[in-house]
Amino acid sequence: MSPETRIKMTHSHDLEHCVLGIGRDALLNKLTALTGRQPLGDLKFEPVANSRTPEATYLRRLFMFLVDQLDSSEGSIPPLALAELEQSVIVAFLCANRHDESHLLDREPIGTAPWQVRRAEEYIEAHWDQPITVEALAVATGASARSIFHFFKASRGYGPMVFVKQVRLRHARRMLMMPDKTTSVTNVAFDCGFTNLGHFAKDYGKSFGELPSETLNRSKGAAVGATVKAA
Repeated sequence: MSPETRIKMTHSHDLEHCVLGIGRDALLNKLTALTGRQPLGDLKFEPVANSRTPEATYLRRLFMFLVDQLDSSEGSIPPLALAELEQSVIVAFLCANRHDESHLLDREPIGTAPWQVRRAEEYIEAHWDQPITVEALAVATGASARSIFHFFKASRGYGPMVFVKQVRLRHARRMLMMPDKTTSVTNVAFDCGFTNLGHFAKDYGKSFGELPSETLNRSKGAAVGATVKAA
């Protein structure tokens, strides 16, 4: 619905529904970062949404994933991961529901220079422990987020968020290799922005050839051995 649109809904008494609210400013700021152009006013959405498009299907799956994560973790999703998950939902919402600025999301992204792709990498390396937002990437590179995502993948063979995962996995490994008494796989995963421990273990194994628990156990064993030898 467009802002200020009046609507009357009729449903059965036993209907269960989950409502996701997206703030006006959050929606407009995200669109501005994606397209490189600030909308002149509120978005005007088409009155009837097509729920069968690939974009709508992805939005629905992403929303249910968010619900599932909130249920399984009892609302304790780490702030870093939650911020990026919220961003994914907003971007998916803008792409799945047609509005008067949709043509800007449909057109071919404007080209970027190699230095802008490198600037994106440098920003991610320096801010890996913070939410990586499309607004921040747009400011850091001086280009629209759609352009950066498109040409980052064209030049590197993978997207910026894949690079984010690679950087965070490297930091996770460093933390597991230099543990203290409170270090655990769960804490490290959450600190590095991973919410699903199974996915974290799988990605970690692909990158380093062992499970994160194996890295941690070996590191703790080495630390104990060094302590005994020193004694």
